[in-house]
Amino acid sequence: MKAELRAIGSPDTDIQTGILKDRDAIAIRFLAGPKGMAGEESFDLLVCTPRWIADQVGLTGLLHGRHKIIVDRIDLDAVSQYLRGYVAGLDEPTWPELAAKLGRIGMWEFEDYCELDHG
Repeated sequence: MKAELRAIGSPDTDIQTGILKDRDAIAIRFLAGPKGMAGEESFDLLVCTPRWIADQVGLTGLLHGRHKIIVDRIDLDAVSQYLRGYVAGLDEPTWPELAAKLGRIGMWEFEDYCELDHG
C-alpha cells in the first residue's frame, strides 16, 4: 500500500506565498491517506531554521527535536516538494503501518490513541 499527500497547510500563514522572510519557524499540517482510497489523516510538524533552534535552546537550555524539519531558510515550496517525495516513497502492507511511518516526520492525529474500555 502506498500513501498519497492530499493537502499541505499552515495555521500560521498562507503557504501559497512560498518563501517567508523574517520567519524562523512555521507550523505545517499535511493530510495523507492511502493512495487511490478514500480517507485521510493529519500530521503536524514544525519547519524551523538553526537560528530558531538556537533561540529556543537559549531560552531553556535544551530542545526536543521530534517532528521538526530543519532548513537554512523557510522555503515552503521546497518543504512541500520534500513532503511529497517522502510520502510517495513509503510502501507498507497496511494503512496503520504507513501512518506510523508518516508519524516519524509529523505528529499523527491518532498517535497514542487507544480505545476506551466500555465494559
